[in-house]
Amino acid sequence: RAHWARAGTWLETERAEYRLARTWLQAGDTVQARRHAQACLDLVRAHDGPPLEVFFGWEALGLAEAAAGSGGGHAEALVQARAAFARLDDADRGRCRASLDALAGLVAPAASPGAPPSTG
Repeated sequence: RAHWARAGTWLETERAEYRLARTWLQAGDTVQARRHAQACLDLVRAHDGPPLEVFFGWEALGLAEAAAGSGGGHAEALVQARAAFARLDDADRGRCRASLDALAGLVAPAASPGAPPSTG
């Protein structure tokens, strides 16, 4: 990410944050996944990013929220991802449909007993 911030534009940095969110999610670290997904969205917002970037930012956050057991966070991310999806052109909708369907099919697991409450 740091290298993209130096060598690329905000777009490459935002996509690096997306990839980091997905990587931390695969590693099971929902705190880091959320942090990077939020950073991705923050960059998109700061640069009035196109709908495709907005969609994938919300997808990353929705996946992280679901994995963390935050039903409310997942639901909000799904609403926002659907809104971004509606603004995509036909070609991008075709590419993103499976991601949206997968996000919609997730149910956030209940937090384990003794776990701190979700902040999402």
